[in-house]
Amino acid sequence: MEERSTQAEAGLIAELNDLLQLDHDAVQAYAIAIGSVEAEPLRSTLQEFRGDHERHITELTRLIREREGLPIELAHVPTGFFKQAVQGVGAMDGDKGILLAFKANERQVRDKYRRAAGAAGHPGAVAEVLRRNAADEERHYEWAVRTLERMGAGPETLVGRAEGAFEWVHEKTTDSVENVERRMMAGAESARRAAMEMPDRMRSTAGSGLDVAAGAIDRAGRWVESRDGAAAGRVGTAVHGVADSLETAADYLRTRDFDAMRTDFEQQVRVHPLRTALIAVGAGFLLGRILR
Repeated sequence: MEERSTQAEAGLIAELNDLLQLDHDAVQAYAIAIGSVEAEPLRSTLQEFRGDHERHITELTRLIREREGLPIELAHVPTGFFKQAVQGVGAMDGDKGILLAFKANERQVRDKYRRAAGAAGHPGAVAEVLRRNAADEERHYEWAVRTLERMGAGPETLVGRAEGAFEWVHEKTTDSVENVERRMMAGAESARRAAMEMPDRMRSTAGSGLDVAAGAIDRAGRWVESRDGAAAGRVGTAVHGVADSLETAADYLRTRDFDAMRTDFEQQVRVHPLRTALIAVGAGFLLGRILR
């Protein structure tokens, strides 16, 4: 169950990072469009839309960090560069070309956010952000369609049909490449989380092993005490003391983090170097037996 939960969380982080990179792609392509467009109303709207993408970046980064993920603060490789190139080529043909290229890039963003927002199983806070971001992308794309229609480049015109065909190829190509990247991110995130959890798992396993050992020794002490004679009582008391020490060690392993344990260990080395070395050898042997 724990492994499946880790994998599911890694998959969610990879999905959010994919969308985060998608917004980074958009912000970089917007910079080209805003710097090239001539009509001030178009520039103003593009700047507003870029602000939406910048908000998406902030929100997705927060969601990833809240889940102890590592945000990927850069564009997709290589599709982010491709989208910038598409926008750059569009800029060579004036405002109409800029918006045609903008519309092609935004369709992929719109459809990816649409799929993410429509998928089941997202935590509530994640689902809310995805729905809001998807609504932004619907608005961006519809604005581009309406504006191009007014400029004589609607979907039924010759240039509109040609651009629509390019949009389809653009979306399928970039999605295919980014899906591979997303699977790689999920695997890397899963491995990263497993590495982070390993010390906790080792500490928990070692603590449980010491508990088992303590219980066995305590039972042995009770058996010795059941024998007649003062000697049996003294041995039993000593055995109980060993069991208590093991239980204390088990609690220490489970409740102290590794930084604190390292500090404690360094202090012990300074004060009792030889004893610490002997304890370390014994603990290493015990852990080796427990974790085998």
